[in-house]
This record gives sequence, structure tokens and C-alpha cells, in this order.
Amino acid sequence: MTCKVPLLLLLSAALGCGHSRIERYADLPAPNRVLRVPAKYNTIQAAVTAARVGDRILVRPGTYLGTVVITGAARNDLQIVADGDEGQVILQGNHTQQTGGTCKFRLEPLCPERAGFFLRDVAGVIIRGFTVTDFGVGPMSGIGEGFLLVNAHRNRIEQNVVTRTDMMGITLFNSSQNLVERNTFYGNDPDEPSRVGTGCGVHIQTSAALSAGVAERNIIRQNVIYGNPFSAVMLDRAGSGNQIVNNEFRDGGAWGITNRTTNGTLIENNRITNHTGFKLAGKPRPVGSGVGIDIAGSSQAVIRNNALQNNSAFDIEWDGMGQNTFAGNRCTKASRDGLCGT
Repeated sequence: MTCKVPLLLLLSAALGCGHSRIERYADLPAPNRVLRVPAKYNTIQAAVTAARVGDRILVRPGTYLGTVVITGAARNDLQIVADGDEGQVILQGNHTQQTGGTCKFRLEPLCPERAGFFLRDVAGVIIRGFTVTDFGVGPMSGIGEGFLLVNAHRNRIEQNVVTRTDMMGITLFNSSQNLVERNTFYGNDPDEPSRVGTGCGVHIQTSAALSAGVAERNIIRQNVIYGNPFSAVMLDRAGSGNQIVNNEFRDGGAWGITNRTTNGTLIENNRITNHTGFKLAGKPRPVGSGVGIDIAGSSQAVIRNNALQNNSAFDIEWDGMGQNTFAGNRCTKASRDGLCGT
């Protein structure tokens, strides 16, 4: 059987297309030093602690346990790279990460233990090629990420696979100018018994709980996101200038993209298919009410040249608020005239 994959997308092994070699070094800046895990350092965290600005950490195949914390300007411009084929370098959680119970059952943006990779007050970090799985503070908590960025800017999260977290693949709280590219986010907080079942691939938000930073001008590009029950990408009270471009979002729950109370977002050239609503009773959008692109409470968003089909309620839904642009979208069902087509 031949597996055909669009050239712009890096699909994970979970898509049935075999392993992909991580493109590790060609476009990376020359490092100051190279730190090797586990040859020199037993854990990724030990290498991060020993690293200085501009160092490269190479992680050989294996399973590494627990959160990796990357904070402060002294860790700027680190390169943390999986030194193996896709799926060979795993960062593994156990759904019980917490500190004295302070993270459990409430939103705690500053809690590292909810995430696989936690970046705070840091810039220029590159993380590439990891499989990150099973992070969060409990299946019924609705709290957990593969990657959590807090007031973190100009970082690159690339060619990773994130699955089975307790909420999001990646969350950007008050973080700007980050590139999230060629990742696969699937099956996070799946919609099944004994779970909250409202997981997303990407979450971008300016949080009032934080005193610094705005979630603006991030680029979400060339990712594959599927099987997440809430949304592939959710923007909620984010800043302006975020770009969601050239992605594939499919087989999800309530939304492919939901842009809420967020101005100036560019949503362009995405392929968004088969969002059907939540499977379980009691959720906000039950089966049959899935939406490809949802624009609500927002203005100056540009939604153009997206291909949408088989989203059960609407391919594009807009609440009519704000001055938004819809152009060249290839779809069949919209909540208002003019959202599909030119």
C-alpha cells in the first residue's frame, strides 16, 4: 500500500505512513556547545540546567520521564533536538504531575508540572522532533499540555508529536512571535468516559492571571491536528496578528478553528474536514454540530482560501460581529451568505 502525504506536511507514524527522519540541523544556528543526553547527562532536565545561552542539547532515542522546565534569559536560544527518527525520542508523563496539589482542578498558567516542556520568560528556544505524551494533572482535571509557553517569545516548536495530554497539545499564554510548525497534535483529552473530553491541538490566549506579555503574532503553520474533541486551534482573548496557515485539521469535535474575542487573525490555506461535535452527552456542541471555522466576538480577521468540507453543522460560522474578511473559501455550508466562495 502506498501512503500519499502532502509535501508540506510532516505526518506522524500514527497516520499510518511510517517514520519520518527529523530534519535536525540544516537550518539551525551553529551552537556554542553540544550537550548530549544520555551520554553526558542522564536526563533532558539535567542538560537544560547545565546549558548556557546558545547551546544545543542532543537527545538520543529512549523514553525520558517528567517535565522539562526551561525558564529565564540564561536559557535563551537553546536548541533541544531529538537525535533519532520520529517516535524514537519520547517525553513521557503519567497524568499525575502536580506540586502539592496546587495545580489540580483549576487553571494554573505558572505551574510547570502540568506540561511536558514548560517555557517561561525565555526566548529563541528551538524544540524539535520529540514525541510528548500523557502530561497533565489527572484525566478529570482538564489541565495539561505537551508544551506550555508562558511569556515566552520567538521560540520554535517543530516536528513534534503530542498526544494523550489532559487538555492541549500546546498552549501559548501571553507569548508572542512563536513558530509552531510541522507538528502532529492528536487525541488530546479524548472524548471518552472518565475524562473531561475537551482537548485541543493549539490554544492561544492572553491570560489576565499573568502580568506580562500578550499572545500575539504567533504562526501556526503546516501542522496536522486531528482527533481532538474541542478544537484543532482555539484563540481566546488573544492579541492581534496571529496566523493560522497551511495546516490540515480533521476528524475532530466542536471546531476546526475557533477564534473568539480575538482581533486581526489570519486564517489562510487550511484544509479543515469532518468536525462533528462532541461524542458524549452534556457537552456544548453535541454530535451533528461540528464547525470548520468559527468566528465570534472578533474583528479584522481575514479568513481566505481555506478548503472545508464535511463539517456537520457549518463549514464556516460567524456571529456577524466586527469587520471581518471572508474570501476564496471553498466550502458548501455557512451560517451566513458570502462566507464560502469569493
